[in-house]
Amino acid sequence: DPAPSTTNIAQRTLNKIGEHMTSPKPEKTPYKVTVNLPRAFASSKGILNPVANHEQFLELIFALAGPGFQRSYDQFLEAESGRRLLDERPDIVATLTDRSSLAECAPGTLGHAYLDFMNQNRLDAGLYDNTYHDLPAIAARLGWDEDFHYVVHRGIALHDVLHVLGGYGPDIGGEFGLLGFTHGQVNGWITGANVGTLMVVPLGVKRRERLRYWNEAVRRGRAASMLFAAPYEELMDTPLDTVRLQLGIEPELVSHPAGHMYSRFQFGRASTRMLDAAYEPYRYEPESAA
Repeated sequence: DPAPSTTNIAQRTLNKIGEHMTSPKPEKTPYKVTVNLPRAFASSKGILNPVANHEQFLELIFALAGPGFQRSYDQFLEAESGRRLLDERPDIVATLTDRSSLAECAPGTLGHAYLDFMNQNRLDAGLYDNTYHDLPAIAARLGWDEDFHYVVHRGIALHDVLHVLGGYGPDIGGEFGLLGFTHGQVNGWITGANVGTLMVVPLGVKRRERLRYWNEAVRRGRAASMLFAAPYEELMDTPLDTVRLQLGIEPELVSHPAGHMYSRFQFGRASTRMLDAAYEPYRYEPESAA
């Protein structure tokens, strides 16, 4: 039999992802989480020194972000792939920290692009495990059940994967774009509050240009499928462009015809876990990536 063509392989991949991403709404009654003011008050001193009181700061944000997390959770349940992920509980952090397996991914694949992004910017996916904060303890204090905790933790761990899927850099400009992209998915007030802050920070970009870029990113996020419910553990060997196509992520130059926003601005002094200088504009070049 003749070897399958690249086109046929890509089409089978598209069909496979599509089967997981579309299905009738579940009969299960959605779990409900609202703003948890008592826990927000109890952890409020975290805002005074987020570095020293990182876990309290994280709990404060989580306590206030309940409605946004709820929308993500409901959308997660609407996708067959999301319900399958809840049944099987794959460990996305284990996938993202397995550098030896990611290094075996071919140039142009999601796994190769993700590892290149992490290497270029000296980032560590281990930040999203429980080494630096006790997420199960935070979830218990907030009264979350295991399913809700799993979905939230997965969404947080996918932060840098979304950077790669959207082509948004790790600099403040890229984070600004990713906030808009995420806001288009979940429409949470926390992302809205963050962009309000970034609209007044001296990024070296005119405010009207920031607003245009934000609106472009929000529209792009709204047009995409529920990104947190995609089975990324199975997609690392899939061409990046194929994954973007099936997830409904518009090409960068369609969504952002003027290009991505970039800023060398940094908040305070870079920590030991970050670069000592501002990030450079990010662009994935498969053939030249290490």
